[in-house]
Amino acid sequence: MVERQRFDSVWDALEDSAEQAENMKLCAELMTQIRVYGAVVGTEARLGHGVIVNSGATVDHHAVVDDFGHIGAGSALAGGARVGARAWLRAGCVLGYGSDVEADQMLPPGTVLGE
Repeated sequence: MVERQRFDSVWDALEDSAEQAENMKLCAELMTQIRVYGAVVGTEARLGHGVIVNSGATVDHHAVVDDFGHIGAGSALAGGARVGARAWLRAGCVLGYGSDVEADQMLPPGTVLGE
């Protein structure tokens, strides 16, 4: 006879550790927020903890937004762009390929860096 187990979430049942399950819960929540607000996050982009990607923003392939970075509405990060921890891109900013915004910086609305 198979022993029945009860789990708090599907991730607790599927993942090998509590840490992996928690990570998957956070990823699922992020994907829900992305769908709700119409942001686009490309393949192999990396978003840190507490990142905000506002409506209409795009984070392209291989771009990185470090912990607690804030991507303003309508902003766009091209492939390989990086936003440092706690940096804030206000509405309509554009980071070209490989552009870098250092930690704790704030870019005014409409700023364009790189090509």
